[in-house]
Amino acid sequence: MAPLYRYLTSKELNGVKDCNVLWNFTKFLLDENGKLVDCFDSAMNPLSTKIMDKIMIKDRKI
Repeated sequence: MAPLYRYLTSKELNGVKDCNVLWNFTKFLLDENGKLVDCFDSAMNPLSTKIMDKIMIKDRKI
């Protein structure tokens, strides 16, 4: 298993949550330092309010 995949999918390594990749197009949201913020399943629209809200919250903290 590739180190990046292991990091993105393992709470033990990323410190945020376990992310299960069930199909193509699973989305990972990372901060400016490469730390995992959240992950979303492949059915989630990339422009969904759930994803966009996470991005906006992150931007407000900067």
